[in-house]
Amino acid sequence: MQSIEKLGDFPIEATPHRTLNYSRGVISEPDLFDVSETELVEELQSEKVCAAHRITIKRNGCLIPTKHVILTFCKPELPKSIHAGYVYARVKPYVPNPLLAGTYTLGVTPGDSDHP
Repeated sequence: MQSIEKLGDFPIEATPHRTLNYSRGVISEPDLFDVSETELVEELQSEKVCAAHRITIKRNGCLIPTKHVILTFCKPELPKSIHAGYVYARVKPYVPNPLLAGTYTLGVTPGDSDHP
């Protein structure tokens, strides 16, 4: 599909969809704690991993890395597990936190004048 340059007399350009051709999952392995994100991507290329991001938490103003890593796969189906060297890791679906539009209470919008 991407090699097609013309449709009839019209020139076209086909590009892969930016989000639908990828899937994201989380692995939680203490054995991979000391492995960097770039090293994970390099070692997991056979598993079709194209990006890795370690989840961090903030405690007392300091960012602390966790054992949880978000993996982006270059395929739409999420694998059930991966093999990272000798480690067998189960992959759970990644569900991002919902984006918050503002600090409104349920059912109250900024245009409501009878609510404080």
